[in-house]
Amino acid sequence: MSTANKLREEGKLAGIKEGIREGRKEELIETIILFTTVKSEINSLSPELERNLNNTELGTLKIIRDNLLTID
Repeated sequence: MSTANKLREEGKLAGIKEGIREGRKEELIETIILFTTVKSEINSLSPELERNLNNTELGTLKIIRDNLLTID
């Protein structure tokens, strides 16, 4: 395999991994929003809070999700 082909393959793999990560992040955000709105008996979160969730790292989103059901 030529160097160019090798670099293309590495780029494709990196793109696939990033896509999977983004999909997981979107799914976590949707779960957090659903749990929060149901638990708080509200229809939606503020746009500012949703923006903040979108700017939050994946690891932090997992911590939020894992602790949502215990928050009063």
